[in-house]
Amino acid sequence: MLAAEITVQNLLGLHARPIAKLVKTLSGCSDRVTLKGAERSADAQDIYQIMALDVKCGDHLTVCVDGPSEAETLNTVVALFNAKFNEA
Repeated sequence: MLAAEITVQNLLGLHARPIAKLVKTLSGCSDRVTLKGAERSADAQDIYQIMALDVKCGDHLTVCVDGPSEAETLNTVVALFNAKFNEA
């Protein structure tokens, strides 16, 4: 299992558009991806679980990936967060 700490930089936090982009990016992925917040965790392929985390701008998350291509998947997810999901 690999993990990385990230800080959410989107001004609106994780709302519907970036969550949908994350879930779409992970569709068909055989790795298990989990987002861990301060108090809860969410399956990164489940829109509703991610929304329940109520992630705001500046919040810290741990991205955990377990599976056969975990390094590639972790890099992809971290890159999405670092690019602010291509939002302004």
